[in-house]
Amino acid sequence: MLRRYRLFAFAVLAAAGLTLPGLHAATRTLAGAATIAAMGCANSTTSTAVSFPTTTNAAGTATLSSATQVPEPGVPAMLSRSNPAFSFASCGAVFEDSDGFPTDIDGGTIHFHVSPGLIILESNSQDFTIPCGSGGLYTYYPDSCQGGLNHTDLAHPFPLPIYLVRVSPNLANVVHIKADPTASNVSQGWIEATWTRFGFNPFFPPATITSNVSTVQITN
Repeated sequence: MLRRYRLFAFAVLAAAGLTLPGLHAATRTLAGAATIAAMGCANSTTSTAVSFPTTTNAAGTATLSSATQVPEPGVPAMLSRSNPAFSFASCGAVFEDSDGFPTDIDGGTIHFHVSPGLIILESNSQDFTIPCGSGGLYTYYPDSCQGGLNHTDLAHPFPLPIYLVRVSPNLANVVHIKADPTASNVSQGWIEATWTRFGFNPFFPPATITSNVSTVQITN
């Protein structure tokens, strides 16, 4: 019971920009509700195949700047009902917040949903939900969900010799989709992801954000 009250107090203070004794506000500002999102797919299992551009803010931190995927091998994704080379695609979501550590967001759930004609392999259905970070019925841990991973794009230096920073989904926030073999008349599908913060708390408004839809072409 004591642990629950400590977590509740931590969340209340964090939202107010305060900290518990022993923590340093200058080290991390816990304003971690996701405010921007991007969804993408690729015919690849490479961790950075789904990548998005970033921009550098005044503090020198790279943040997601567009939901348009960076051209990588396997992008744009395609699916086929008969060609094994296009039997599945990897799809992942990036979520960032507006504090000094944008790729770390509050603990919550990420719900993936696909249109008719597609199937999420992890659930063999059109919907799949995963937890990200820590939390419970009444509480959540601020900035405990890794909403994205920044990396240097060595394949596309511009201008030389400067390499751009990209952001890709955390591998834990990636699902795999295939074409529904019973929907032979469907030639295009899409997938989206929704992050929702853990816990019910009367001091905080509900926090949720839905990504763009990422489209996938489907052939027989």
